[in-house]
Amino acid sequence: MIPASSLEAQQPKPSLVTLVPANYDVPQGKLRTLSVGKRLISTRLESEEKLDAALDYWIAQKGRAANHPLRAPPASTATDITQASYSGSGLRRISHDIGSFLEGKQASMGRRRIHLRSTKAMSVNSQRAIHTTNSRFLAAAHSQEAISLEKIPADPIPPYGVGTTMPIREHLRLWETQHKEQETETVSNFFDRAKPGALQNILTRPSDGDVLVDPLDREDDIGLWPETNFGPDGVAEVDLDTPFLRCGDLVELVPTVANREAVLAIFIRHFSNQAQFYTMQGKWLHRVPRSIFFSVQRFVSRELVAEIMPYLPGREVDDELADKLHAFDVSVPRETGSAIVNEIRTFADAAEAAYRHYSSRLDNAHDLVAHETDVLYLTLQELASKILQPRAHGTSSLPWSQPTLYALHRALLQNEFGFGIDQTSHRSTDRFEIRSKQELRAVNEVRTWLREYQENLVTSATTGGHQTILRDAGKINPIADFVRKVRKLIIHSRTTRAPSKTGTIGPSSVRLDITKGEPPYTARATTRYSETDKTIIRFFELWAGYRKISRHVPLNSLASMILRVVGMYEEYELDQSTAWLFLQEIGVYTPWENRLVLNTALGLPGHNITPEADELRLENTRVGKSTGHMEDTMQAHRKDWGDLEVFCIDNEDAKEIDDGISLEEIQGSESTYWVHVHTANPSAFISKDGTLAKYAAHLIETIYLPERIYPMLPRTVTRSRLSLAPDRPTLTFSAKLNMDGEVLEVKVTPGIIRKVTFATPETIRQVLSEGTPSRPETIITVGGEMPDRKRESLRQSFTESQRQILRRLLDLGAAHRKLREQKGGTYVRLPYPDTLVYLGHFGEIPRSLTARPRAITYDGDPVIQIRSGHFDPIRDPTLTTVDDLVPDLMIIACEAAALWCKARNIPVLYRSTVHNPDLDPETFRKEVVQPTIEKVGYLPLVVGLRYAKVVGKSAVSTTPNAHRIIGVDQYAKCTSPLRRYGDLLLHWQVEAAIRHEAKTGKSLVGSTDNSYLAFSQDQLDAMVPRVDYRERMINGVKRNSVRHWAVLLLSRAFYFKEATLPETWELFIFSQGAVKYSGKYSGIFKLTGIDAELESTPLSREIGVKLGDWWEVKIASVDTYKRAVTVEGVRLISRASSVVSEQQKAALDFRPDI
Repeated sequence: MIPASSLEAQQPKPSLVTLVPANYDVPQGKLRTLSVGKRLISTRLESEEKLDAALDYWIAQKGRAANHPLRAPPASTATDITQASYSGSGLRRISHDIGSFLEGKQASMGRRRIHLRSTKAMSVNSQRAIHTTNSRFLAAAHSQEAISLEKIPADPIPPYGVGTTMPIREHLRLWETQHKEQETETVSNFFDRAKPGALQNILTRPSDGDVLVDPLDREDDIGLWPETNFGPDGVAEVDLDTPFLRCGDLVELVPTVANREAVLAIFIRHFSNQAQFYTMQGKWLHRVPRSIFFSVQRFVSRELVAEIMPYLPGREVDDELADKLHAFDVSVPRETGSAIVNEIRTFADAAEAAYRHYSSRLDNAHDLVAHETDVLYLTLQELASKILQPRAHGTSSLPWSQPTLYALHRALLQNEFGFGIDQTSHRSTDRFEIRSKQELRAVNEVRTWLREYQENLVTSATTGGHQTILRDAGKINPIADFVRKVRKLIIHSRTTRAPSKTGTIGPSSVRLDITKGEPPYTARATTRYSETDKTIIRFFELWAGYRKISRHVPLNSLASMILRVVGMYEEYELDQSTAWLFLQEIGVYTPWENRLVLNTALGLPGHNITPEADELRLENTRVGKSTGHMEDTMQAHRKDWGDLEVFCIDNEDAKEIDDGISLEEIQGSESTYWVHVHTANPSAFISKDGTLAKYAAHLIETIYLPERIYPMLPRTVTRSRLSLAPDRPTLTFSAKLNMDGEVLEVKVTPGIIRKVTFATPETIRQVLSEGTPSRPETIITVGGEMPDRKRESLRQSFTESQRQILRRLLDLGAAHRKLREQKGGTYVRLPYPDTLVYLGHFGEIPRSLTARPRAITYDGDPVIQIRSGHFDPIRDPTLTTVDDLVPDLMIIACEAAALWCKARNIPVLYRSTVHNPDLDPETFRKEVVQPTIEKVGYLPLVVGLRYAKVVGKSAVSTTPNAHRIIGVDQYAKCTSPLRRYGDLLLHWQVEAAIRHEAKTGKSLVGSTDNSYLAFSQDQLDAMVPRVDYRERMINGVKRNSVRHWAVLLLSRAFYFKEATLPETWELFIFSQGAVKYSGKYSGIFKLTGIDAELESTPLSREIGVKLGDWWEVKIASVDTYKRAVTVEGVRLISRASSVVSEQQKAALDFRPDI
């Protein structure tokens, strides 16, 4: 126990005393420490009364030092301040700088507000003191300087001390009231609500009692099309990650800060960008319908909801009213909504009772289910069976009750680190990620080391010593040892690479000659890391690389504090972006690393992240290399296609070709043709239970990223035996079409192709677009000249006969597309820039330092190139129809495959759309889409994207249903068996049926016998959730990887002048989704097809920004960590016509009565 009088005697006057509760974690990111003084005494407080006494003493010292009319408190109130950990329940939260709050605004420090709130609701995970100070103090810890207080003006508040009876809390409140006006700007910047992607902690502005901000961080799913996936193959599919909410569903609304409780509410209805809820508090709320991780379907009846609907808003509310709880008007009868509130409260009470009943097991949930070294993935039901007590005999197979599951759900999410979820898809998959015990121990070790380091630091500062900073019981503190090493690495890195504030280090000042087949960089190992170093690095990886730590848990502060100790980032926000920069500067990752590949849920091999994936990959490669003769199970059934010419159209650098197209005339008919899509046939050579199949089932599909490829099947097998080429086996899906595009007949044929022509889409475009202007294209390159990557076998010219075949195929595909559009199929041409990255090969697979003992430094950089046609939201058939050739024919093949399997009742992975019953797609098409096309002449992008949302979500099932967005009655992907596991499954099923029909001599059309199939329906049903989930996740990773490299290119060109960029750009405004949080509209660059956010400026606010605008803009910033480009408006170029604006508004406002 150190008496306050002793505390006074131990330090020179004046100085700063920072009082921090023992269980308080220092904020990170924007909550920087202030340069107030380099002298620090940090203490732990044993009780709330002692906190008051410490405040009294502090005020007295500050008043005396500044000649302020304050006097020291009586000796009886100068209570001792203890070094023991605080464990009480009434401790108030204190800002890290009490002095700035009481002294008023000073030149050297901004105003900061103190929030005196109970920590009862705080997530307290450790009993420790965290001591804040500025980075120079933590880096040096030697100076005894303190700022002078003599120039600080006296506060116009009554003196506090002897002679006043005003309690300290009232004193502080009065001070805040009198200084409110002058502190407003600083306070709003400092304690503001976090924006999407921002870092949070318990000092992020606490929501008012009736404010509930959506906390969802989609930082790793930022994309042009968050709700629609129009992939590079041109096939449009709705891609919604969560099930639809229905009127009457019970949902959990998650708040944005850690010390706020989740709110239970009933979903009422959707509007364009908002959803309406009625909460357990009897208040209504509008918010973006995301961040809903728990729901109970049909919790209350529509009839019960209908009673309150007349008193709720019938449309979206203004932004200032959104995210806030609102009570009914006083004129509304008191009993209105009481029945709904009672139902919710009954559920909440049951969940609370379940939590109390299972509390001992819930408190130890992680120990009960976590693996020692591996990350696990389990559903909530599976976790309930493992964590909760076994139930009575005879009930073990029954599902757990919803209140019990909710209690478990809340307990898992409140765990600081042990459990995590994928926020973009959790309600669909219900999967939790269970971190390993090894990872949890590593996190706790870092926390312990940092606490010891801080305690030693304070001791060193107060005693004037130095060794205690570095040693504890004779051992070097791991934090101190780590800091010494990384400082040297950072200094060395900055001799050749400049750091940036956008999450990456700049390009190397050492340039290497670009030689084809050789990497454009060199790598060398330097400093060796100890085991404790690797543990600390692992923590940084979890925080900034894998993003496994929630933004608003106390753990977030640890990495920020280590960065502060390092002392090399004084002008930086100490957030995850800077931590990622730090990992690059100390040689953990390449300066250009795409961190999307580090997702443990993705489970990519070669990164030392998922041991199972690494082992499967090694075995898969071994088997691929050792495979000799491969038996062809379809050899007896193959047709020789002879001289039929097959066109394989793919990118110039494609290595595995898995589809080709051909046309077969029908004798006696001039208007009917067979359209054939020939696909590679690996399923005839690969056992469905073998090693190659197991690895394919793990990966689900080949993952094509600009920098590297993760093949689903070994290249040694696909390139030498299975990729399409002359004399290679195929499985051909055929449709007989007339010139009106109608499908008259379908068939599937195993075969061998002989005559193959290879071409690129660009060559086909030139061949079929003679006489039309070439498509405008933008090419931007950084890092040197991009080496030629073309295949030697590509055809550059075509005979007239070949041209006629291609034109006829083009016409048949277009006719079929027209029929699909009449059924509601929607075509939206979206930009997808071709992004090339040259690394000499497809890149070294990065490995965590847990498997690599040394830091790696790099000289040289990859060559990056963007090639993009100019974006135009108005579809021009003259320029775009040729690009539809392959996508249109692939859709025909997939429809043919689905028809063939449907006729035989064969379960495969059918694709369809499932619409929200509260939003009728057919009504939307008739009332919005068709009138828009009639009035405007085309479908505006905003209307098309809204229609895709109304149509519903894509679904995978083993029974066929309509796919509305494509416009077909059944659809099953089949054209890419070398790179998609779902297609491979279909091939196995189809081949089994073909062999069975040949064996029995009977057609299986109309048969209900499935005994001959490779997979039963139950087996496929069990595969559906994982296939669906991984396909969505992989689509997002591929899309955002293109963005990563495109943004990195812009960063190198914009900040480091590696390429000449236009001074201004044309930007098309397509979304207002970011306006609510950041005041920014989203747009698309005409030249590159990359999206950007238009900042709110006086010009944009004066003119106003509207959907469909074209703006001339200039780049303001490029953030490589967040993969975001921000622009400022220069002038408004043009505005959407009144007709287009009217139809866009009709689309956004569409909401039929429930």
